[in-house]
Amino acid sequence: MSAIFRRLQRTVVPTGLSNQRQRGPIEIAERDVSKDREGMRELTWEAVASAQKSKGRQAGSVNVVLVGGEAAGAKALDALHRLGHSPVLVLVAAQESSGAALHRSANRLGIDARPAHLVRDKQFATTLSELSIDLLLNVHSLAIIAPEVLERPTIGSLNLHPGPLPSYAGLNVVPHAIANGENDHAVTMHWMDPGIDTGKIAYEKRFPILDTDTGFSVFRKCVDHGTALVAELFEDLTSSPEAVPRSPQLGTRRYFAAGSQPLDGRIDVTWAATRIHNLCRATDFGPFPSPCGYPRVLIDDKPVEVVTTRLTRQPATEPPGAVQHRIDGSTWLATGDDWLEVQKLRVDDQACTAEMLASVSSVKSFPQQTR
Repeated sequence: MSAIFRRLQRTVVPTGLSNQRQRGPIEIAERDVSKDREGMRELTWEAVASAQKSKGRQAGSVNVVLVGGEAAGAKALDALHRLGHSPVLVLVAAQESSGAALHRSANRLGIDARPAHLVRDKQFATTLSELSIDLLLNVHSLAIIAPEVLERPTIGSLNLHPGPLPSYAGLNVVPHAIANGENDHAVTMHWMDPGIDTGKIAYEKRFPILDTDTGFSVFRKCVDHGTALVAELFEDLTSSPEAVPRSPQLGTRRYFAAGSQPLDGRIDVTWAATRIHNLCRATDFGPFPSPCGYPRVLIDDKPVEVVTTRLTRQPATEPPGAVQHRIDGSTWLATGDDWLEVQKLRVDDQACTAEMLASVSSVKSFPQQTR
């Protein structure tokens, strides 16, 4: 091991970027979710249906099943409750980190909560009929829903997607959009069909991506704007189900698969400083870990992840990859045009500051991966 990496022991940052397992940005609504999560209720479907019938149905009411995860699911549930459309049933992601906030909200409101994997079984369509379900609403749940289940609600099934369609379909689309230099983003509510993010669009809310935004801040905006779309949906449903739009998706479809990283998760030091900085802020979900990893460079032929950077707007006076140690203690990296300040790094899943670069004179581009 080189002397450079031995410095890591003295530059470890005691922050949320440690190698300990962290809750991700999915829990932004509740950062301290209790570990002693209550178990799923063991009510029979007959008991749920009986309780639903005993409540009766008010004019204009909609029987909803909410399939959700992350903080967005919990916020959607709270919004539905405020609007007087509390779901008949909530289906929660099995993973504690993804479903805890929603599960707690359901318990607080006295709504039956079951595991989201039930939607994969086509027999669950019969249960939806028994519960007289009008609408299935999917909010940030990754559960694959059986076609028979999608088709069973009398009104239909809708999905809340944290990106514009069809240009940003799939997973982790927020980091991809920022890394691609997009000036704006959107949250989309669309009708569900057997494809992935392919259904007709009901509502879309666009908003700007600011120069100061990170992956985390844009994700939060998606949650907030998505909650507003839920309210808009039920305002139209109360009027008439036919009032909910069904617009075709227009434009070129791009799909981002699970595990894909923005710009392949690599930094080329010959790129412009803005491009590198956009990539780093795209994967910055601090204080939570990035859902898609961090971009990498090579130092002494060892992969090093770059977590945060800052644009200096100062033209580089040395070749790309050169490292300059400033009198104020900061560390600058020469790129294809400007100097870029490097602030936080990760080595072997350990967070560290740019001080580890104190004896480094140059950084190499991370090689392209063979496909």
